[in-house]
Amino acid sequence: MNNFIKWQDRLEDEAETYKQELVNEALTCGTYDKGIKFLKGLKQGLPTAYSGTPEQVISNLLDSVIEDAIRDVRDKALKAKVVNND
Repeated sequence: MNNFIKWQDRLEDEAETYKQELVNEALTCGTYDKGIKFLKGLKQGLPTAYSGTPEQVISNLLDSVIEDAIRDVRDKALKAKVVNND
């Protein structure tokens, strides 16, 4: 059981690292909107018959990481200064 807990901790660390890589890549898309659309395009979604197989759980985890990245990009966008082009 101890190995499983270590694996779970490592997986959580790697998920955070992957999320940050996704945020960084999204921020190179030119606009926040394009970055968010890029991230949404990566989502796989759940199949109609979700039975919780390891593959489906991993797919769900990836979608969750992508949603966290979208939230981070959106937060950065909402904190950005407004440029008045009038």
